[in-house]
Amino acid sequence: QDSFTQDDYFDLLLQYARQHTQTFALNDTAVPLHSGHVFENLHPTLGYWNNRFYLYGRNSTRKNKGDDYNHSTFADLILGGLLGIRPQPDGSLWIRPLIPTDRVPW
Repeated sequence: QDSFTQDDYFDLLLQYARQHTQTFALNDTAVPLHSGHVFENLHPTLGYWNNRFYLYGRNSTRKNKGDDYNHSTFADLILGGLLGIRPQPDGSLWIRPLIPTDRVPW
């Protein structure tokens, strides 16, 4: 494949979004269970948040952090990527969305 398409971006964004909403965190405290914890890094094959694993292993007082956390990268990917909104040095906005129109009903 020679280029990165709108479909490629959308597929990876969906994968990233699922990591924020469907996890199997160690000692999951999310309500409902598996509804999401967000930390800095997700175990690539087992689907739990590495940070939470280590915090529970050390019985840290911060072990349940992440219940209401949303990494700013997610907002950047939506605004700058999916919606294609990028401020320019002259104060204007560059808008070039990466939304695959054949896959999104809105």
